[in-house]
Amino acid sequence: IYLRVQKISLGKFVHKWVGGGATGPSSSHSVVKVLGRTCAMVYLLLTANISWIIGLDHISVATSNAVYQLQLVATVALSVWILKHPFRWFSLQTLGIATSMFGVALIVVPPLLVDDDDDENEKNNDEYDPSTSESRRPIFGIVMTLASSILWAFYQIAWDVLALSKQPENIDNNDVNKSTSTPKERLEGLMNTLFTVAMMGLCNFLIGWPVVVWMHMTKLEIFEWPSSQQQWMLLMWNGWIEFASDVSVAIVIYTTGPVVTAMTLPLSLPISFLWDQWWSSSGDDDDTTTNNNIGLLGWFGAFLVLVGVVLVERKPTTSTSF
Repeated sequence: IYLRVQKISLGKFVHKWVGGGATGPSSSHSVVKVLGRTCAMVYLLLTANISWIIGLDHISVATSNAVYQLQLVATVALSVWILKHPFRWFSLQTLGIATSMFGVALIVVPPLLVDDDDDENEKNNDEYDPSTSESRRPIFGIVMTLASSILWAFYQIAWDVLALSKQPENIDNNDVNKSTSTPKERLEGLMNTLFTVAMMGLCNFLIGWPVVVWMHMTKLEIFEWPSSQQQWMLLMWNGWIEFASDVSVAIVIYTTGPVVTAMTLPLSLPISFLWDQWWSSSGDDDDTTTNNNIGLLGWFGAFLVLVGVVLVERKPTTSTSF
């Protein structure tokens, strides 16, 4: 639709997507180089997801959420190191990040404490079977989850790295460039972002299969064909949800940047609390009261995260930051 409305050929659009400027053999080299970086992003995301799933086998969901939110710290560090974004200890941006981190703590710590109490109660239960927990290695699970969060931070930064590699002249003023571009240029940038997501899907479809074969051969994850229509439906829904999530994250990174994206991702946790409360509303009153208290802290933490985002987005007009 975009190509028809703008009266642009697909070849011209792809030429712009890889960076414009070059023609002839160097142009084809640019396409290969950009596609190679896009495929690298695919494997980065795939490795992050696999690491998270492996870690989840050894630790609880609450612990996994708590550890994974360190991706905010990793994203800030990588943006300073790789993207050369300035970092000042006493600034609105730093205050915003600190506020968001405190809000994230309010979101993830209460479920973590409740989860620890549940573990103690389970151990004191007469039906507790220690053999089922021997295969769980908490330290290994935490390390894998932490590795996944760092890889996710690299993935968020990679979007800006890819964009700047196609337009190296904008490395020093990439933040200003977004805010001063025309509506047509912003729409073109959005289409470029969506096309990158499409190319990532193509790369995953073409080169993602070796990972499945490797995991099956090493027995890390035995491949089993879905045996029921319900499993097929769950896979279909999961695929569409993952697609919508990846597209949304890509758009947020394009419009705001990797740091703000990392700050807002924990907002999904209070929504998870709300869903969990609705799902378990048939439980007894004590459990419902505990969940409501957790939910209130979670929503207050979400409010602090939003306050932090507002502070980070209030950039001074004389200098660039996050």
